[in-house]
Amino acid sequence: MNQDSLFPNGEEAAFISLPKVVGSLSGGIVLFNSKKMHKNVYAIMRRNQMRNIELGQWQSRQKCLDVLGRRSDDFSTWLHYENQNTFISNSECFDIYSKMLRYFTNGQMLRNRSDYLESLVSTEKRDHSRVGPVVVFSRSTSEAIASKIDKLDVKPHNFLWRHFDFSRSGDCNPDYSKAAIAPIHAGISEKIFESLTRFLGDL
Repeated sequence: MNQDSLFPNGEEAAFISLPKVVGSLSGGIVLFNSKKMHKNVYAIMRRNQMRNIELGQWQSRQKCLDVLGRRSDDFSTWLHYENQNTFISNSECFDIYSKMLRYFTNGQMLRNRSDYLESLVSTEKRDHSRVGPVVVFSRSTSEAIASKIDKLDVKPHNFLWRHFDFSRSGDCNPDYSKAAIAPIHAGISEKIFESLTRFLGDL
């Protein structure tokens, strides 16, 4: 891995989500391509250090409650402050350390899930040398999913919906339309993934 692969478009920074990569409870890594940005971000972190510690401890408790199935009433609000948090607790650090051993296992799981969904329905073409935390379904599959959901009394929560440029032409001739997206990362249990595949198998 080199600078060109990390910053293919000359970005000033790259973000790595550890829950998506190793399946940890939390954590992320920021890689900087700009010394100026690194200096500015570090200064902000130092200036807000005490507030970040308090926020990080609170968010850590909320996440643990969710894992234990004891979600508190205000759990949904922690996500709104995630971008302000630069602190993680000792238990979260230990969790990240223990999950690092699952890096290759997690990568294989993403490949297996992506390949399986591609065998069931039409998906957007992907670079098979890379893996990601989601699968984007083709326009026809997205329309079929939306049609099936409209007919159901109980709506499934397995899908994300985003406007996707199916032309992949950038700013030249965009062709945006609502696309169904399936999360397949380590945060998605086998039970949830199986329910997703059953839904797609009946399309």
